[in-house]
Amino acid sequence: MDDVSLPKATVEKIAKDCLPANVRLSGPCVELLMECCSEFVQLIASEANTISEEEKKKTLNPEHVVKALDRLGFSSFTTDVSQFLEEVKENDKKYIETKASLKSKRSEMSEEEQIALQAKLFAQARGEMPADPE
Repeated sequence: MDDVSLPKATVEKIAKDCLPANVRLSGPCVELLMECCSEFVQLIASEANTISEEEKKKTLNPEHVVKALDRLGFSSFTTDVSQFLEEVKENDKKYIETKASLKSKRSEMSEEEQIALQAKLFAQARGEMPADPE
């Protein structure tokens, strides 16, 4: 397997946010935290894969991750993770509804209106471009 790790700055920021302001992290400490994070992700992903195989699924879904956390003894995380998952689903739903609404509005325009709008947008884009120095 490739040697993959999380971004050092991200891990360090997460760790510092959990610690008092007067506590510093040594370089080896950050490296160890990065390794622990990678191992944790691999452990959860592996268990989620096992669960998906048991369910005869070929795609890992968020629900597999929640089940993996529970199965591996991280039940205390499942409430927060499930809540986050619901927020993500709600945001996705809003995004899809907004996109469909915009598409619907465009389809209500006549071809002439669409061409006029396109010409207006092209003109606006040309106006925002820097002048040719020659």
